[in-house]
Amino acid sequence: MIELPHAWRTLLVDSLDDYCDRLDGTSSPDERAEAIIEHMEAIAVEVTGVEAEGIVSQLEDSLEGNRGLTDVLAEKLRDGDALSGEYILVAVESLCEIEYIKRDVDEEAAGFFDANAGMHDDF
Repeated sequence: MIELPHAWRTLLVDSLDDYCDRLDGTSSPDERAEAIIEHMEAIAVEVTGVEAEGIVSQLEDSLEGNRGLTDVLAEKLRDGDALSGEYILVAVESLCEIEYIKRDVDEEAAGFFDANAGMHDDF
């Protein structure tokens, strides 16, 4: 099982939504799977607490069997008609054991979350 900050999921869904909006229908499932992996790595660089270089290998470690993430993801994408960031990530989550962790003190200290968000002064 791989533990990832929930922020990684949120940013990845947004990034994949943008990617899906640009798809023109000519790319193969293999090409899409490779692009999705690249998005995973790129978003991992942006989120504190995620090892970008090792994220794919960590996800592959949680896969059943000896296949790579690109192969199993491409197979999943062959079945889907309407792609969205959420659809893709749910497909990844169905293949890999991912647990999302909520924000914590370390993430707040790193500045990813605004510690004062939603708070108002009443004076």
